[in-house]
Amino acid sequence: MEHRTATVNGVRLYFRLSGAGPAILLLHGWPQTGREWDRIVPALAKFGTVIVPDLRGSGFSDKPATGYDKVTLAKDVDALVTSLGFERYAVVGHDIGAMVAYPAAAFFRQRVTKLAFLDVPLPGIPPWDEVLADPRVWHFSFHAQRDLAEALIRGREYLYVERFIRDRAFNPAVIGDDEIAEYARRLAAPGTLRASLGYYRVFAEDAAANRAFAQEKLRIPVLGIGGDRRWGPAMQGIVDAIAVGARGAALADCGHWLAEERPAELAAMLVDFLKT
Repeated sequence: MEHRTATVNGVRLYFRLSGAGPAILLLHGWPQTGREWDRIVPALAKFGTVIVPDLRGSGFSDKPATGYDKVTLAKDVDALVTSLGFERYAVVGHDIGAMVAYPAAAFFRQRVTKLAFLDVPLPGIPPWDEVLADPRVWHFSFHAQRDLAEALIRGREYLYVERFIRDRAFNPAVIGDDEIAEYARRLAAPGTLRASLGYYRVFAEDAAANRAFAQEKLRIPVLGIGGDRRWGPAMQGIVDAIAVGARGAALADCGHWLAEERPAELAAMLVDFLKT
């Protein structure tokens, strides 16, 4: 993949490119970076130009003090796509990246052609209120504790990332020690921990924005995919709340990390969705 940086919407974003043709934007989750898509990119790059940024606050991109609401992050990545000369694009997001992908599609309705989001509830969109009471999302509240979360994670990034990732995998062995070490190194880099925890500290703002967006449902193709051992059973209800004629699906024997746990199956589903 080609490695680049671009300054857009007031921040410098690091991103990678592969393939040629229509733009396909891939947005990562937490505590990951764009590297999470490495198993998927080769299949998608046969059908389009795959754009894989590190979000503001993560990886090799800038870590400003503000701007972690998902509408601002959506504006970042939309401006990145524009800077590359694309007027329209499809967007695929996982986890926090999916929380960015939805407002990108809802805010830039004339530009986003298709939306796929992977294994995450959306702030403000049913069943969000029930989700907040689910013990599986204990980290939402923990990460929102400014200063305390940083104090407890700092210096223990590898321990925290390893436990965080492997506890959410159906088969923990599919994500290697080298990948976990890379994510831990990036999280330990100056400014990253504080910045990336900011994604969780604006959920109330994100929820208000999403409720407003959902008043007018999307009419582009929308696909929600989850692991059957994580959010898969809830995906159809979530996509029905935000789009007309949307489709939900679950990958069998899969936890939260779809791109690593079921890369072949996920790639096939995304290719079928994006190329039609």
